[in-house]
Amino acid sequence: MAQECEVVTNHVMCTCRKCGRVHVGISAQEALDSVERFNEFYDSASEEVQVNYGSRASIDNYLSCFGCGGKQFRKSVEGDCPEGTTISPVIWEG
Repeated sequence: MAQECEVVTNHVMCTCRKCGRVHVGISAQEALDSVERFNEFYDSASEEVQVNYGSRASIDNYLSCFGCGGKQFRKSVEGDCPEGTTISPVIWEG
């Protein structure tokens, strides 16, 4: 069954200084909570479902740019992220 997407409204968007990819900045606690929720789901899923996800989540997934691995960000400005673009979370409370 499909789940509804969570709309993020109270977070700051941040842009990777290395490649320009935009992310949503989240707190370390939010990242830890997300990792815990995903791993509970993953551990209870069938092998067939697990194959689609590859592996359990790790806080390491939230420490750098999803595109280039960069670790320095700035607050995003208008024009950084085209409408409809998929963004990933990164720990950044800038």
